[in-house]
Amino acid sequence: MTSVNVPQQSARPASRLPLEKGATWDGQNLKAGFLAAAAWLEQHAAMLNALNVYPVPDGDTGTNMYLTLQAAVKPVADSATHSAAELLQAMARGALMGSRGNSGVILSQVLRGLNEGLAGKDKVSAVEFAAAMEQANARAYRAVQKPVEGTILTAMREMAAAAQTACKQENSFGHLFDMVCSEGRASVDRTPELLDKLRQAGVVDAGAEGLLTIFDGIRRYAVGEDIATRPVDIPDTMHPITASADAPTINIELGQYGYCTNFMVFGKDINFEQARDKLNSMGDSAVVVGDDTLLKVHIHTEHPGQVLEYATSLGSMRQIKVDNMQDQHEHFVDSHSSGADLTAFAPPSGANAASPNKTFAPPHAEREDEWAANAATGVDPGIVAVVSGAGLERVFRSMGTGRIVTGGQTMNPSTADLLDAVEKLANDEVIILPNNGNIIMAANQVQQLTSKKVRVVPTRTIPQGVAALLAINYDADLESNTKAMKRAAEGVATGEITTAVRDTSMNGMAVKEGDTIGLLDDVLVVTGKDREQVIRDLISKMGLEDREVLTLYYGRGVDSERVQRLSDGIRAKYPNLEIEVVDGGQPFYDYIISAE
Repeated sequence: MTSVNVPQQSARPASRLPLEKGATWDGQNLKAGFLAAAAWLEQHAAMLNALNVYPVPDGDTGTNMYLTLQAAVKPVADSATHSAAELLQAMARGALMGSRGNSGVILSQVLRGLNEGLAGKDKVSAVEFAAAMEQANARAYRAVQKPVEGTILTAMREMAAAAQTACKQENSFGHLFDMVCSEGRASVDRTPELLDKLRQAGVVDAGAEGLLTIFDGIRRYAVGEDIATRPVDIPDTMHPITASADAPTINIELGQYGYCTNFMVFGKDINFEQARDKLNSMGDSAVVVGDDTLLKVHIHTEHPGQVLEYATSLGSMRQIKVDNMQDQHEHFVDSHSSGADLTAFAPPSGANAASPNKTFAPPHAEREDEWAANAATGVDPGIVAVVSGAGLERVFRSMGTGRIVTGGQTMNPSTADLLDAVEKLANDEVIILPNNGNIIMAANQVQQLTSKKVRVVPTRTIPQGVAALLAINYDADLESNTKAMKRAAEGVATGEITTAVRDTSMNGMAVKEGDTIGLLDDVLVVTGKDREQVIRDLISKMGLEDREVLTLYYGRGVDSERVQRLSDGIRAKYPNLEIEVVDGGQPFYDYIISAE
């Protein structure tokens, strides 16, 4: 963790703050301005997080913009350069690598545009900075495939226009940023008029407010206003959410755990139903998916040799992986007795730890090298997936994911995190599954930063990511796989159950803080006090009459007896539906529901 102290205006760096008309700024002035912006943004990050359209516990715009700006100022915090161009070039690179979430990626493009607009300049005037803001605006719009007004883009465009007007009146940074922020305030306040979802939620656009906050921080430096000195913490890496200290203790009796066996079978005219039934009879916790040409198998068995021998009769095998669960268990017990933090792997309240349907693995960090080596022996494409939750990580790893990037709601990974995962794979061709709409833009940035062939399948949810993995054909080329995975992801309906964190009105529904809310494909569709009724209402809206498989991924802290009652009720109402229950362990969302 790096701490950067933003100086009081009375204790500035060596470069004097030029306040007079026609004055220029050098690199040190720009650095001080952006450090002030970072401190100002840090103080407002929580407020920006609260400006969430939906009242769900995943508001992260403030955090994403703050971490992105910190990544920008980190490489220049101790720089003595007086060159404006050198400083902005380093900041633009830092922001690109550290960008998180859609708002962070757009912010990185704003800095990239400023860098391009001021290239080669040691000192810049207010007029030149205003011209660079036009370049920043163009870069921001180009970063978004389908620009939407009433967002950070609108605010950037209108503040850039205000900068042009200001410089025609007076060539000074104070006047420039006064007008930029005045128009920015009006622009942000107009966002609900341009986006109906903002109007319904009673909030302004969080990204637009964040951008205004950044420019207001620079304005305060430009006009000589004090910003109280406070440490700006710059995380070197993103840390996963820490489980609560009062999580239940895990007690597992010693016994025979067998072997966790995973593999793929490529064949021709495979009798899928027969193969699935046979494999199910050879162990427990079996998951067998595929068709008449491909099987993906996960099974716990005392006799992996027999399972593999049968599998070879069906076709050629790939990605074979056999783990001794007794060894894993002993490692788990040793870690537990030594006081290691195992709360992320605790069973839900009321769960029977000895149940054959529950498997508790040691922390995945202990086996990263093993998984990397396994991925190195596989065929292209390698897979990078963004996942949060111990159970969900196990699901994605069992399906051939070579690298897991911890993240999701409230903890969006940076472009650098995703790039690092891509580079650590031995594969020359890699597909990234963001599994969250707010991570897609950061994932797209990776393609220009590596020599590998990288494609992003824009999965917005965990169920879409699982569906995409099921569509991989390792005999097909990268482009064919990317298209097939996109099609598969689009065919899945995703439901989510969580708790409202504030009062709001949305889609004709009044929501109170503490209510249970249900989202269908990211749209709020049901709310109420009775959690079980909300779940039933959400499921009824998922079109299950036309679906074949429903999967319940239950989250951290959900009682297993409640899960059983829920699944039994669904089976009774939809007897032809195949229902799977998975301990996902995800934070914030009690249930993630997949219908396909």
